Amino acid sequence: MESIVCDVCGAPAVFHSTSIDHGKRTESHLCAAHGTEVGLTNDLAELTATGPSVDVAVANAFVEMVATGNVPAFAKDTVLKGVVDNLRGTANFTRLHGRPPSSVAELLEGMALQQGNFPAVEIKDAELREKVECMERLIGFCQTHQRTPNTPEEWAQFAPCL
Repeated sequence: MESIVCDVCGAPAVFHSTSIDHGKRTESHLCAAHGTEVGLTNDLAELTATGPSVDVAVANAFVEMVATGNVPAFAKDTVLKGVVDNLRGTANFTRLHGRPPSSVAELLEGMALQQGNFPAVEIKDAELREKVECMERLIGFCQTHQRTPNTPEEWAQFAPCL
């Protein structure tokens, strides 16, 4: 079996991210050293293979990096795109099926959909509906500002997402 290597230096990769944008799949991989530079931890390395639960952990790591100014230029766009793609995939899948994705395959299904261009079901669970609407607002914020929220005031409007 061929080993996956870091996109930056070629060392063995321990952090893995897949995004799908308009049907085009993009993968990125970082070694422990470059992952640490962008604020990722060994706990996140283990999560990258387990599914959608990594979204919040990666988003929180990214927010922490932005707040401290410790985001290397090569990682900022990739991490933001990964966070937005994962939020979009989760929101789209939930709108299509009325429940959140429970596997990577389901998350990827949601990522392949264009927001608003598929038949949505009514989400009867008010809390879940609020979370999806919040995710969609957060996606809009990130796309408009090309960053995640980085002040307590900005994050306050997205509290239901977290």
